[in-house]
Amino acid sequence: MDNLVSFVLLGLGFAMGLVVLYLLRQRRAERLRLRLVAGQSHLLSAQLAQRQADLEQLEMEPLDELRGEAVAALDALHVQLIERQAHLQNCEDLVHLQRQKMSWLAQAPKLPPRGRPGPHGKPNLHHPLPLPSSGATISKTSSCARSTI
Repeated sequence: MDNLVSFVLLGLGFAMGLVVLYLLRQRRAERLRLRLVAGQSHLLSAQLAQRQADLEQLEMEPLDELRGEAVAALDALHVQLIERQAHLQNCEDLVHLQRQKMSWLAQAPKLPPRGRPGPHGKPNLHHPLPLPSSGATISKTSSCARSTI
């Protein structure tokens, strides 16, 4: 029985020793982490102070001048973009009008030459052409066609 009690006490002493060693090791690791964090904090504060000094020495006048030039260039580009879009829209409108004119001319009846009598015996000076999609007519003149709706 004495052997058993002494064996249990020896085991408890050994377990307590292991727990104490584990706690000491954790404490040492925690101190090491705290030192590393303190060093990093010191380095970061030094870098922050350096960057702040650099910003205070920075002159704003050249930056404001460059910013103004950049804004002016951006405005000029925007105006050019709008002009280009207007030009493209005009070109698209012209293409549409040319196609419309070609379709009207393809569907128009053949007219007698100008000045000769038409189907009713009158000279063909101003002959209206019917529009293909509606009841409106186009008056054909010497240089342009205009809608008379």
